[in-house]
Amino acid sequence: MTEKLTDRQAAFCREYLIDLNATQAAIRAGYSKKTAQEIGAQNLSKLIIQQKIASLNQPRLEKAEIDADYVLRQAVKLHELCMQDSKLASSAVKSLELAPWVW
Repeated sequence: MTEKLTDRQAAFCREYLIDLNATQAAIRAGYSKKTAQEIGAQNLSKLIIQQKIASLNQPRLEKAEIDADYVLRQAVKLHELCMQDSKLASSAVKSLELAPWVW
């Protein structure tokens, strides 16, 4: 049996891409304000919703030409710039904390 999104879940996926805020996306999708935070977190934990969000976001990523290689290149550039100034050493470390997320 193939799981399908409800209309409200599909709306949540579209709304989530507006500001990447699960609580606000849940509210805009028609969930109760009282339970929106919990529902938003639950929705983001569901594989079918993660896949739908990724699918909806793909054209934007392609248009912006952003992929894991781009993110890693930018992190390395930022790291190298920060290393040129001893006052920015902690920023140099922070710049590469993103690297594990692109593997």
